[in-house]
Amino acid sequence: MSRGERSLVDAVRAYQDDMVGYATRATITSLKIAKWSIEKIDLDEREFSVNPA
Repeated sequence: MSRGERSLVDAVRAYQDDMVGYATRATITSLKIAKWSIEKIDLDEREFSVNPA
């Protein structure tokens, strides 16, 4: 797009919309990865105790 095709307000609004979409997709992806990671961790108490048996 060449300069001057949009008003500044319209350009900023479009930028904000794009960033909200990007941030939403990034957050969803991050939450999916966190959920997957938690499901894969074996939380055996012996591994985390102060005095392992």
